[in-house]
Amino acid sequence: MTLPVKAAEIGYAKTSDTTYSVSAGTATLSPTSLSACAVASWPANSKFDLTAKLGMSNNNINGKTTGSLTLASTATPITSVIYGVGAQYHINSEFSLRTQYEDFGALDNSTPVQKMTAFSIGVAYDF
Repeated sequence: MTLPVKAAEIGYAKTSDTTYSVSAGTATLSPTSLSACAVASWPANSKFDLTAKLGMSNNNINGKTTGSLTLASTATPITSVIYGVGAQYHINSEFSLRTQYEDFGALDNSTPVQKMTAFSIGVAYDF
């Protein structure tokens, strides 16, 4: 049996900033991830594929403060496993619509673990 790996994927993700406000000022956290994955697909029929990805991500949280607030520690990048599952609809031989859920893993070594996940809808081009 051969593995259905179809592609290698390199990605960069940045989620929305989160801002916390208290009387002493604000703290804004900005999570990012750089990843490399193998992507596999299994045909469900002539128009639909099920997809999966597995790889490694390098995750980081950058922080900024205002007022008299200071961050307790500076976040350092952490390497984590990234995985995703999804489906793909083939419009024609070159273009597809893809929807997927991705889990980028841990953002830091804190307890409880801070994680980054995403749900996306996009267009894929095969050449």
